[in-house]
Amino acid sequence: MSADVWKRGGGTRSVGESQRYGSLIVRNIRVDGTVDPLFNVTHLELRPVDSNDEADVLTVEHWQWDWQHMCDVHWPFRVLRK
Repeated sequence: MSADVWKRGGGTRSVGESQRYGSLIVRNIRVDGTVDPLFNVTHLELRPVDSNDEADVLTVEHWQWDWQHMCDVHWPFRVLRK
């Protein structure tokens, strides 16, 4: 699943909307373009279809950058080491 699914416009999902993928419901909490100048961070909430228990909820951050303009392919790995 790509964060592109959650971008605004063009018939895609907006913040607060959810989509079912098999036995999971994935909800877009928010898309943050200010946390890092190079990345868009999509905050997602994953929960099983058959559970309303908050203990079963997993919150995920999906960091996405446009690799088409990447000059230094090792740069993201150095950022992750910090």
